[in-house]
Amino acid sequence: MSRTDADASDAYGDVPEDGSVGGLEASFVEVDGVTERVDGIETRFYDVGRGDPVLLLHGGNWSGTASANTWTPIVDALSDSHRVLAMDRLGCGLTEVPDDRADWVYGAELEHVLSFVDTLGLESFHVVGQSRGGGIGGRVAVEAPDRVATLTVVNSATLSPTAPNKDFFKTRALRDAPSDESSPTYEADRFKHLYEQYQYSPHHVTEADAMAAGYMATRPKARRVAEGMAEGQLDVWLDSMEAHMSLAQRRIRQGRLEMPTLVYWGRDDPTVPLTAGISLYELLAKENPRVHMEVVNRAGHHPYREYPEAFVDRIVSFVAFHEAHGYDYGAPETTYDLHD
Repeated sequence: MSRTDADASDAYGDVPEDGSVGGLEASFVEVDGVTERVDGIETRFYDVGRGDPVLLLHGGNWSGTASANTWTPIVDALSDSHRVLAMDRLGCGLTEVPDDRADWVYGAELEHVLSFVDTLGLESFHVVGQSRGGGIGGRVAVEAPDRVATLTVVNSATLSPTAPNKDFFKTRALRDAPSDESSPTYEADRFKHLYEQYQYSPHHVTEADAMAAGYMATRPKARRVAEGMAEGQLDVWLDSMEAHMSLAQRRIRQGRLEMPTLVYWGRDDPTVPLTAGISLYELLAKENPRVHMEVVNRAGHHPYREYPEAFVDRIVSFVAFHEAHGYDYGAPETTYDLHD
């Protein structure tokens, strides 16, 4: 039996229209109380707290299920000291996509992030990016180094010179994954299953997370993205991403990334091994003495969700230290910070 749009609408009827979770409220970029398109794109984000802004960039390929909702376990605590801005990246969550598929490329993501901070009037900001978001965060850092105060990269094979575990989806991820597309909550069920496979402990993957992801995945924009990606645009997007990451890595080797940088890694990530984190650290640290690495034991691809308090404490202390000491704090070289 096929499923209708009405079935999906009924199934996700209790999800807030803004797709928010965790007691937070998402919104779309506004200027003077009027919704403002970011380079023609309606952009969803969370904006909580006051203080120096921290821009959170989530992971995932373009889809309705990849969104800023991943950061909600840390938003409240981080907002005690900073203005937290967690945006849905271009083509993700409820953020729109360009009308022309020729613009469905990684360079458009870079421009979208920079236009987002410009629209909000931010001159300087801290960047925290995870997975694919770590890649775009690194790209922003080398493109606008005078604006990025600090950079934190979390479990990102995208920016690392070391490839991810490509067998993950052939083995663990898709094993026993929900496959009944006629189910009214197919998208939510599949998201929950897949998201749990990325973790060391999936305790934080809630029903509300899954239902919000399913809701956003059934919006017309998300379906248009899914269609385009299935018709070959995903390969185009991935090729453009690889070109941008090669450029970012080249500029890093040239010493163009000088801001304080933290590599934060869940040791037990089934998709991105610790060796990828260490190779990223070595790439960054060779030309930048202000690079730190922290490895979290018994944590998977989203360590900030498995241990939100520890993550917030580390980000706040890292940012505060470098705000107090600036670029030159007398450290002759960097060291690994490995702990259980």
